[in-house]
Amino acid sequence: MIIEQLIKRPARERRIMVFALLVVVGIVGYLSVVAPAVESLNGVESDLATTQSGLDFQERQLKSLRAETEASQKIVAEFKDMACPWIAAGKADSIMQEFQKEAASLGLTVKSMVRERAGGLKLKDPKVPVSALMVRLDVAGPYTGVVELLRRLNKRSIAVGVDDLSIRGLDEPPFEVDVSILMKIPVAEGGKNG
Repeated sequence: MIIEQLIKRPARERRIMVFALLVVVGIVGYLSVVAPAVESLNGVESDLATTQSGLDFQERQLKSLRAETEASQKIVAEFKDMACPWIAAGKADSIMQEFQKEAASLGLTVKSMVRERAGGLKLKDPKVPVSALMVRLDVAGPYTGVVELLRRLNKRSIAVGVDDLSIRGLDEPPFEVDVSILMKIPVAEGGKNG
């Protein structure tokens, strides 16, 4: 029926109607095939961008870990040839007093410093018997002072290990804290420093 009416129309109208029909078919084809494909492609591109940003983050983390590993390896290499930095048994009290003075110089209040116990250390090639003196240092003061105290303990010429560290304090400025540090100090018997 539509075809009969189309045939009865003049040629110019038939061309216009065929053109209009082709435009309608083109629009329907675009909306049903091309538009969903473009949306799907946009979704894939978004997923790709998310994946790329994740990869970039992981690459930065890997570079950071490699740098940290390299720095750690350098530190280990420096310590390989160093003699064990223990103190003579007679100097333990003076070292404890130095720790107290160090804390006070950083604005920390020393609440107590107590010898808790001593135990043996297992060394690879012991030339002298070495024991571990456990000392608990309780201080109060600014958090920045505590961080600096730990940094200075780490930089000392003797090996000071931190076995336990507990911090209690405020979560807002001026960040005053109470800190308890259990330190392990290697002490050589017989008065010789390694």
